[in-house]
Amino acid sequence: GVQLSSAVFMFGSYDGLRINQGSTLLSHVPTPAMKGGDFGELDVPIIDYTTGLPFPDNIIPADRISPVASRLLDVIPSPNREDPDRNYVNNDPLVRNHDHFNARTDIDINARSKLFVEYVYTRANRVRVHNFPTFNSDEMGRDHEASVSYNWSASERLLTFAKIEFDRGSDYRLSRNAGKEGLLESIGISGLSVNDPLEEGYPGFNLSGYTSFGDRSSPESAVRNRLSLDTSLTYVKSNHTFRAGIEFTGRQLNNFRSDGHYRGSFSYSGTYSGDGFADFLLGTPDSAYHGLGSDRADLRRNQWEFSFRDQWKVRPNLSFSYGVTYQFIPPYHSIADNVSGFYPLLFEPPADGEIIIAGSERASELGFDGAVPGSLVFPDTNDWSPYLGLSLSPMGTNQMVIRASYS
Repeated sequence: GVQLSSAVFMFGSYDGLRINQGSTLLSHVPTPAMKGGDFGELDVPIIDYTTGLPFPDNIIPADRISPVASRLLDVIPSPNREDPDRNYVNNDPLVRNHDHFNARTDIDINARSKLFVEYVYTRANRVRVHNFPTFNSDEMGRDHEASVSYNWSASERLLTFAKIEFDRGSDYRLSRNAGKEGLLESIGISGLSVNDPLEEGYPGFNLSGYTSFGDRSSPESAVRNRLSLDTSLTYVKSNHTFRAGIEFTGRQLNNFRSDGHYRGSFSYSGTYSGDGFADFLLGTPDSAYHGLGSDRADLRRNQWEFSFRDQWKVRPNLSFSYGVTYQFIPPYHSIADNVSGFYPLLFEPPADGEIIIAGSERASELGFDGAVPGSLVFPDTNDWSPYLGLSLSPMGTNQMVIRASYS
């Protein structure tokens, strides 16, 4: 900290963290022979699901291997360890870089007025290592916090306080395959597509008995904005200290995306051939799913809080406080007509349930006109919080104090 004058004091700080740490991620992957369809090294027979009989010599013919599987073989690494169960290790480094900067200025305007200005910046980068190097991902976070506070003593009995604060944070998690235009299309699975290049990547593949792979949780993104205004008025009269306050907080959540379900996910448990990887080569998943539409959300919420409290010094050894707070915290709502929900929302939904969209005619027919616009949730307007407190010093000293409170 540096004191520039009797009225101005500046403070700054910085701290940084650097981690570059080796990782040890063990996996079970198919051998090169198995990638070519030769499962002779396994003790279990590989069944041809079209006939119900084992493939001769436990070898899947080349013309029976799925073209999709053939295009994906290069992203599955070959064994690099002799352990038959955990035959592959990825030692790519786990990288984590963190920087934090803080600056603050305190200004004594006059004997009754003080101003405080503060800014905080945080930057964080991280490499998240996958079992297979192809699917490593990068995480990036940026946070800005700025605030201005003002204290004014209007008189010996009256004190006012005001603070305005703005926060902005952004977080991104991207696969190393994000931005590779045409990647998903080149795999050749019909019905799968992306909306922009950042959503590019591989579907998720879950193979029973083998390490799963794919670009899961990419892209994940969120840009959060928060603006708050906090004001209070404190008045002292006789043995009472009254405090009233108003607080407003506006929140935005922009470009919120997670997981990339629209790229699809496929599971191979060995149901058809007796081996998970053999099912993968034959192109016979036992389950598959993918999302529709966009998983992006842009949400808003404005909340209010009103409070009042009185601290009453009944006697030198007895204090009593009481107050009440009212909060209005509505649910988040979307700025676009893209919020949907299942109706009726029950633990055991009926077979004739339906998906309804906020703001639609069907939502109105079902009685959702009173919901917050852009959502399917009704606001809660009765959040009152009473408070009672008691402090007693039986002996008139601080050696023993009895406290009780209710809220």
